[in-house]
Amino acid sequence: MIETRVDGRSVSQLSVDQLRSWTSSKGLLWLDASPGEPDDIAYLNAALGLHPLVIEDIEQRNQRPKVEDYGDMLFVVLFGTVRDERGSLADYVWSFVG
Repeated sequence: MIETRVDGRSVSQLSVDQLRSWTSSKGLLWLDASPGEPDDIAYLNAALGLHPLVIEDIEQRNQRPKVEDYGDMLFVVLFGTVRDERGSLADYVWSFVG
């Protein structure tokens, strides 16, 4: 399930066409697809035209921290700690910037 936010407010999931045509004049768009399920990855790929190596990185999960430049978008993998009801645990964050 993808959580969609615009300027910090939760909104309904955008269609592929809406996501493809999104511009910054419409607001800051944040998509949280964590953890990435196959349907979520397919949706993001249809809308964003992800590079095959990005899809592989998302599916494989255990990636080293890195920044990959794909021309019109950056793919960023970060590693850090997250606090939840179980306490602190190490986790990855995958980000698309573009």
